[in-house]
Amino acid sequence: MFGELYGGVAPSAYLAKIESKGQVSPDVLDGYLASHFLDVPCCREDDFDHFILLRAKALLDCIEEITGKTISDRDSEEVIKEFGGKFG
Repeated sequence: MFGELYGGVAPSAYLAKIESKGQVSPDVLDGYLASHFLDVPCCREDDFDHFILLRAKALLDCIEEITGKTISDRDSEEVIKEFGGKFG
């Protein structure tokens, strides 16, 4: 499933391809990923389930920080059921 996000290629292979072409160093590429709320270890290890949970949490944290408001139900049973973990 995770590979479908990158044209049928697993993220680890996609990132390795970019690095092998010399387009960008691994450190710079990791910085690009992190700046878009993408968990670098999850991308490099093709860990889709953990990736989704961490990205959703990071986006919610950012929204709360910017708005100064708390997002309710981040740890609800429904969230845990749908995402496999809490966003809190």
